[in-house]
Amino acid sequence: MSNENHQLPHSPAAERNKSVILNQLRKFLETSKEVMEIGHGTGEHALYFAKELQHLNWYPYDTKDYNWILAEKIKENKIVNLKNPTPFLVDTNKILPNVDRKFDSLYCANVFHIMHAKEVEFLCGELHKFISDRIILYGPYKFNGDFTSQSNFEFDQSLKTRDPLMGIRDVEKVQEWLKEFQLKENIQMPANNNLLLFTRV
Repeated sequence: MSNENHQLPHSPAAERNKSVILNQLRKFLETSKEVMEIGHGTGEHALYFAKELQHLNWYPYDTKDYNWILAEKIKENKIVNLKNPTPFLVDTNKILPNVDRKFDSLYCANVFHIMHAKEVEFLCGELHKFISDRIILYGPYKFNGDFTSQSNFEFDQSLKTRDPLMGIRDVEKVQEWLKEFQLKENIQMPANNNLLLFTRV
């Protein structure tokens, strides 16, 4: 990786958790061929997972604020099965632009608590249109309305200070919104995060 690449925006948290997440993705994505990532951010996960999971194609989606960052990193790393980032924006009643292809799997990390609840609900209700097999979610979640740690409660409060409509989501609500996918595995991860696997009903 070049020095120029190091000057691009970077997520230390994504760098720290990528290897433990990969250990689970090797199992979850063993038979996968086409993976959509929603919310690739500065791209640490996309670059690492695509390089380590050569049997599949990785399609990163995010807003233009982040797409240019990953595009620059892809130029430096030249990972054949990592595709160029695609614009993706969720409103309460539409996805811009429309997703015009199908994927067998979705990977989405640390996104739902940044989005507004109505946007998460709408997105979850649309995923069955372009995801055929499985949805993998990573990040902090609540269970039956309860936070898994004091630090997650404090993080939730800090999010709401930034925007009252942000916040850590209830897994039960996410399950309700997904409708055509069922929670199959819940794996506790470092730093009070969870890795959730939903499969098509």
